[in-house]
Amino acid sequence: MAKSLSIEDAFSWTQSFVAREWRLLLPVALAFLALPPLMMDLLVPQSVWQALALAIQSQNPQAASGAMQVVMPVMGVVLLIASFGGLTISAMALIPAISVVEALSLALRRLPTMLGALLLVAAGQVLAAMVLTLIFAAAHLVGAGAQSLLVLTVMGLTLFVTIRLIGLSPIIVTRRISVISAIRESWHISQGAFWRILGVILIYCLGATVVMLAFDYAVGILLNLAMHSLGADELGRALTAVVQRTVGAMMALGLHLLIAAVFRQLNDAPIRGI
Repeated sequence: MAKSLSIEDAFSWTQSFVAREWRLLLPVALAFLALPPLMMDLLVPQSVWQALALAIQSQNPQAASGAMQVVMPVMGVVLLIASFGGLTISAMALIPAISVVEALSLALRRLPTMLGALLLVAAGQVLAAMVLTLIFAAAHLVGAGAQSLLVLTVMGLTLFVTIRLIGLSPIIVTRRISVISAIRESWHISQGAFWRILGVILIYCLGATVVMLAFDYAVGILLNLAMHSLGADELGRALTAVVQRTVGAMMALGLHLLIAAVFRQLNDAPIRGI
């Protein structure tokens, strides 16, 4: 049965919450959503990313493995910090009268559950991709067209699972729940509302992407020109990266809050507190 979900109400609630609580939300977003990508920029040289892309294009598993040994540990730390930040923001948005310190404490306690759920979902998606690959191979579907179809199928499956599990973070911070139960409850909450949830996310992501690209382009040009005139091109590039990561963090913050707004509409159980 289709569930009632107002796209207008979701955006309206998000806007109102940001206007009311932005002084508390801003430092959390900067600390846990902006700093991790900057840390990755600092710890993983651009040459490593270029080597990884080249290895994938040339289908060289040894070269890809070497690059991934550098990338994966940093990505793991970034995922850990970002997950913690997302849980904190969800707690601030959903639990009545919670302080920032209480939200941080709650997020820390629920982080193992969130990581367990993410790892389980990721493992399931990898397994599904392997099964699809075997099916394509058994059906003798080869060539560039078959590979493109396989990639699109895997991407479609990933998108479907992501939307169906959109309430994972809100459920974990608002309930004492196990990993399996959290996944099951998130799947249940989104039942009958897939297309409306997808619509909300697509509208936000498209709008946020346009704003972010325009802002990055304008500020990047000004910063690079200013620093170039001072003979500090490297500093200009570094400041541009900081601005880009900061804007990206603000977009991620808005997405977390929008998901919380969607969860408030779809959730049947009362949210009583910590």
